[in-house]
Amino acid sequence: MKIKINRQKFQAVLDKELYTLSAIAREVGTSQSYLSRIQSDNPLYTMSKTMARRILEALQHRYRFEDVFVARDN
Repeated sequence: MKIKINRQKFQAVLDKELYTLSAIAREVGTSQSYLSRIQSDNPLYTMSKTMARRILEALQHRYRFEDVFVARDN
């Protein structure tokens, strides 16, 4: 299963929570450039279920998986 960030939904969440990509990256324990790559439209960049879980934890579980991510069986 490939997991990607839904760019528009993720940006809406960041704006609503007054987060920056850098702040989420710090909280998740990764680099801002990595988060930027995985939210790109390039299908080469996907993330693990663990990273998706860490992002949701950083958002304090106020959002469901579907609110931020897209999962595809490919």
